[in-house]
Amino acid sequence: MIDRSLLFEAKAFLCWEKFNQLSIKLIPIKDPVAFFYPPTKEIATIHLFYRHDTADFSSSICLLFHEAGHFQQWQRLSGSGKEDEFWYGLNLDKGNEKITFEAEAWELGLQLMHEFVDRLDKNCGELINIYGALAQQSLLTYAE
Repeated sequence: MIDRSLLFEAKAFLCWEKFNQLSIKLIPIKDPVAFFYPPTKEIATIHLFYRHDTADFSSSICLLFHEAGHFQQWQRLSGSGKEDEFWYGLNLDKGNEKITFEAEAWELGLQLMHEFVDRLDKNCGELINIYGALAQQSLLTYAE
């Protein structure tokens, strides 16, 4: 089981060490969900709604890193004047294009998670496995 303190460490890593133009709001609720909001001015925001009454925060941490993957997609596409491509991928409902868009965000998030886990003194191999399983489960929801 992954403790809530690791969720706060992940937030600090992403906001203060990796991306100075990213804001993360951790919002306790009943079930975890997450969304990436592209910048409205100079900062992008991820809102992570997480269960406060759970002993295992692994799903919440995985969703946080997935949304950070979307932030990286946004940076890449907006930096090259292709914001419309980001919005197009984000707004697709199902199909191969949506799967490709989401798979890229999961992969980018996984790279960030590896970087985060490598700097911890804890063994978090279980978290990497959970991330992979959650990514596969999520991508299946976009199949037609």
